[in-house]
Amino acid sequence: MLDLNASSRIVREFSEESLMEYVRCLTAGEIKTVIILGRVRSGKTTKLLRLIDCISDLGLRVGGVCQPENDGVYFARDLETAECRWIARRENDSVFFNPDTFDWAAQKIIHARKSGDVLAVDEIGRLESLGKGHLSAVMRPVKDEKIRLRLLAVRDDVLGDVCRFLPPVDGVVRV
Repeated sequence: MLDLNASSRIVREFSEESLMEYVRCLTAGEIKTVIILGRVRSGKTTKLLRLIDCISDLGLRVGGVCQPENDGVYFARDLETAECRWIARRENDSVFFNPDTFDWAAQKIIHARKSGDVLAVDEIGRLESLGKGHLSAVMRPVKDEKIRLRLLAVRDDVLGDVCRFLPPVDGVVRV
C-alpha cells in the first residue's frame, strides 16, 4: 500500500462527503490542492466528473479539462463548453500525442484559473510525472488567478513523481 504522507506530502484522505464540506469552507487567497487518486482505468474521470457536479451545485464555478477515453482514443474536453479534441491515441503498444490539443488544453486551463473558483484537470499521468503535459498550465504563475482549489486526477503509479512538481497536497480522494 502506498504511504501517502511519507512519499507525497499529502495531509489527509477525504470521502466525497468530507471533500464537499472542505470545499464549502474554502476562502479566497491560498489555493488548495486535492488529488483524485487511482490506477489506470479505475474510474478517476468518472469520480472527478461526479465531484464537479457536486461542487457546481454549491454555486462554485469549475473549469479545466478532462480526458475521457473511447476505444483507445483520448479526448481533451473543456469542462466549461464541452468542446472536445483528440489528445492521444493508443495503437498497439505505442501512444501518439497531439501537441496542438495540449496547447489548446493549456489555454483552457489558464482561462479556468483566471475565471473560476475550482480548476479540475484529468489526467495527471506519465507525461506530467516528467514535467510535461498539462503540468505547466496547472502550475506556472498566472496573473489575476482566482481559483481556490486545484482538483487533479492522478494515476497512482506516478504520484510520487508528480508530487515533486506540486505544492504540498492538502488531501486525496481514492477511487
